[in-house]
Amino acid sequence: RQIFAMLFLPIWLCGWAFGEVSAIQSVSHGIPDSGGMLFMAVWLTGWTIGGVFAVLTLLWNVAGREILKFGSGSLVYRRAIGTLGYDKSYDLLQVKDLRAVPTPAFGTRRGLDTMGLSGGQIAFDYGSSTVNVANGVDEAEAKQLVALVKGRYKV
Repeated sequence: RQIFAMLFLPIWLCGWAFGEVSAIQSVSHGIPDSGGMLFMAVWLTGWTIGGVFAVLTLLWNVAGREILKFGSGSLVYRRAIGTLGYDKSYDLLQVKDLRAVPTPAFGTRRGLDTMGLSGGQIAFDYGSSTVNVANGVDEAEAKQLVALVKGRYKV
């Protein structure tokens, strides 16, 4: 959980909602200048997309979770916000080199952690791809989880 995001985003979303409502009213009442209408439509589209990302980021930080299930020859990875989510299944025999990977202190990946988009601090190779899971877990916890899993499964 990112405490700053959980505190900041509700306040930011209040300002965002004001801008969204104002822009919708401007577009719905019509702006005499066609160039102004085009600008407002483009701006409203970008503003709306930004708001959707902010809401999803807030929801992820409040109710998001990742679940790893090992067993029956498969690894099932679930990402969910509340009851809505998706599962991805991996053949456990194809999972190789399970390891903890550190999160950089700065950079794009660190910023994506806040939104739950960076992948995570546990990685494994699957075919020709590297899969990252366990977003928001710190490096020490990732190492403990990897050791626990390796003690039970041959990955």
